[in-house]
Amino acid sequence: MRPLSSLVLAIAMISVASPSAAQDEIGEIPLEWGEVPQAHLEMEHYPQDSSASAVVLADYGRVLFEDGFDMVFERHTRIKILTEAGYDWATIRIPYYAEDRTQRVHHIRGRTYFLNDAGAVATYELNSEAVFDEDIDGEWRRMRFTLPALRPGAIIEYRYTVASEHPSYFPDWTFQRSEPVLWSEFQADIPEMYSYVSVFQGHLTPDVADQEPYTRQMNWGGGRVRVQWARYRWVVRDAPALRAEPYMTTPADFQAKLRIQLAEIRRPSASTMEVRASGRLHTVPITDFPQQRWMTTWNQVAEELMDWKEFGGQIGRHRSVRELADSIVAGVTTPEQKMAALTDYVRTTMVWNGEYGVLIDRDLDNALAARQGSSAEIALLLVSMLRDVGLEAHPVLISTRSHGRIEDMYPLVSQFNDVLAYVELDGGGVLLDATDPMRPCTLLPEGALNDRGFVVRHPDPYWVAIVPADAYRHQGYLDGTLDTDGQLTGWVESSDGGYSAVKNRHALDEADSPEEFAETVLLHDIDGALVDSITAVQDDVATNRFQMAV
Repeated sequence: MRPLSSLVLAIAMISVASPSAAQDEIGEIPLEWGEVPQAHLEMEHYPQDSSASAVVLADYGRVLFEDGFDMVFERHTRIKILTEAGYDWATIRIPYYAEDRTQRVHHIRGRTYFLNDAGAVATYELNSEAVFDEDIDGEWRRMRFTLPALRPGAIIEYRYTVASEHPSYFPDWTFQRSEPVLWSEFQADIPEMYSYVSVFQGHLTPDVADQEPYTRQMNWGGGRVRVQWARYRWVVRDAPALRAEPYMTTPADFQAKLRIQLAEIRRPSASTMEVRASGRLHTVPITDFPQQRWMTTWNQVAEELMDWKEFGGQIGRHRSVRELADSIVAGVTTPEQKMAALTDYVRTTMVWNGEYGVLIDRDLDNALAARQGSSAEIALLLVSMLRDVGLEAHPVLISTRSHGRIEDMYPLVSQFNDVLAYVELDGGGVLLDATDPMRPCTLLPEGALNDRGFVVRHPDPYWVAIVPADAYRHQGYLDGTLDTDGQLTGWVESSDGGYSAVKNRHALDEADSPEEFAETVLLHDIDGALVDSITAVQDDVATNRFQMAV
C-alpha cells in the first residue's frame, strides 16, 4: 500500500496549496495554557470512534528563527484520556541531538486536570524531578516524563521548547495519530536566507495550507539587515485514528504528515545593512555571501558513504578478512558456489547483536574476531569477503518496515536504518542477509521487505526492488483412526518452506522439548492433542518436515 496522495508543498522556499473557501472560517488554534473547556472535562467517550482510548484535543507546533539564527521549535499538546489503555499517551519522550549541545530542550511544563467528586477542577502540576534526561546512543539523548494523577476522564497538557543551532534540524510534523485528533496545527516563520522543500503525505487534505509574507530586521553578518520572511500555516481538523492493520508496513507510511528539509542557505536580498561603530549606525553594502547547497544528490551520498571509515572505507581493507575469504572458497570455482560458501560461513559464524544501523563502530576485523556484530557490521563484512574473492558486491541501504518508506526526493542517509549485501551474478543481482543462522541468506528478514533499497556504488548508484525470494509455505497431512470414544490416533506430517520453515525452526529451538513444540505450535488448533513422538527432518536450508505420532 502507498499513501493515496503525496502533495508537494514546497518549491523555491516553500509554496503551498491554494487556500480553500473553508479556510476563511478557520481562526487561530483554540488552545491557551490552562484554559480547558468544561465540555472536554465532562467528555466520557468520543462518539465518532467508540474504540478510542484517548483523543488528541489540540496539538500545536511552531518553528521560528531568533536573532543569531538559532532555530526554535515550540510544542503545546492537550489530550483527553478516556480509558486506562490511554495512559500510554501521558508518557512523553523528546529526542534531541546532544553532541556539542547542538540541540537543547527547555521550558518543559505539564499538567493533569480532572473533575473531582464535588465537580470542581483538580489540577496537578508536573514535578521537575519527574523529568528524566536519558542517553540513547552517546550522540542522541531524550527527555522523558509522565504526567501525574492519571485516571479515565483526565486531560493532560504539556509544552516544551527545542532550540537548535542549525537550520537543518527542522522537525517533521504528524497531523494524524493512532487515536483521533480534533485539531493539529503547524506554523513556521522562515527568513529568506533558508530555502526548504517540504512534502505533505497521506490521504487527508489540510483544512489550511497558506502563507503570509512580511518584512522585519534581524541580526545577520555582524549587522542589522532588513529580511523578507514568510509565515506558513497548516491545519488539519478531525483527523481519524490511523491504527496498524494486517499487511501494513507501518502506520507512519500512511499518516498525514509534513516533512520539511533544508535545501539551501543563501544571502539576503537586501543590498545593504546597518552596522554600529563608534556609537553610530552606518549603512554599509552587504559583501558577497556564498550560497551553500545543503541538499545533495544520491550520487554524492554514495560517494561520501564509500569514503567514510564507518562504512565503505572498511571494505577490502583488512588482510585477515581477505585471507579468511580466500581459505573458505579454496577449490570452489563458480561465482554461485563462492557466494554460497561465504554467506553460509558468515550466517553460521557471526552472531547478530540485535542492533540495526547504517554506520559501524569498529573495524571489520575486530567484529570478525569477536564473532558478533550489528546488522551493518555483518553486511559490510559479507560484502568485503565477496569482493575479496573477485565477486561484484555492494552494500545496500534499506529502511525496515517499522522504520517507514523512503522518499527518494530526500537524498539523506537518515531515511535508512539497515544494510544488506548485494552481489551481481550472471543470472542477475541477489540481495543477502546473514543475521540469522536458521534462515537462508537469500531469504531476507520479513522486516526488510519494504519496497526497495539503495545500492551504494560510486559512481552510478542505483535502486533495487526488494522482492521475497520465497513465500510462507505450510502443508499438513493427517492419517488417523477415530474410535467409538471419539479419540483420534495416528500420525501427522507437517511440511514447511520459506518463512514458515524459519518460524518453526526458531519455535523448535525455543521449546522445552520437541513434543511440547509439536503440541503448542504445529497442533495448536487441535484441542487436547498429545504427541507420543516426533521426528524432525530438514530436507535443505529452506524446508522442514515434522513427522508425529499422535
